[in-house]
Order: sequence, then C-alpha cells, then structure tokens
Amino acid sequence: MSTDAMRIRDAITERLKVLPGLPALTIRNQPIPQLQEDELPGLLVVIMGETLSPDGDANDGPPRFEAEITIGISLVEGYETPERIDGDIDALITLI
Repeated sequence: MSTDAMRIRDAITERLKVLPGLPALTIRNQPIPQLQEDELPGLLVVIMGETLSPDGDANDGPPRFEAEITIGISLVEGYETPERIDGDIDALITLI
C-alpha cells in the first residue's frame, strides 16, 4: 500500500467525519474483528486494492506511476428492522 493511497484514504475519512447527518460514533481506517455495542454506529474506510501502472517512457527520467485505488466505506448501525435499514442505507448512500 503506497503512501499516496493512505493519504487519499485519510482525506476521505476526514471529509466523512464532518459530514452533517452521518451517524457514526466510531470512525476507523483499519478493519477490526468486531465493534462493540457502545461503539455503534461505526464507520470503516479502508483501501481495498491498489494497482500501479507505468506512466511515461521507461527510459526517460525517474520512474512514475499512475495509481488506481479502490476505497471501501462500511457503516455499521446495529440491528433494526429490514425496512428501516433499507431506508437508512439509501439515505446514507446519497449523503456520502
């Protein structure tokens, strides 16, 4: 995982932290085994994948790369009825 990918992930996390209406008590950048009930709702922002491709001429100047980064965002709210969860998910996707 490159430093640039981590900076992008951290910048996304910072923007989500101040997003009005986002119900998150706990915000993390590293996957953890389990959130406790008092930590819910929880938000997780992780780098799911990164692909580096050469950028420019291989024999001209220092090596450069183009990066394609996949960021995963997960929000855990806890147990509710399926109807309420579906409505919440739609609203949160629009918000994010």
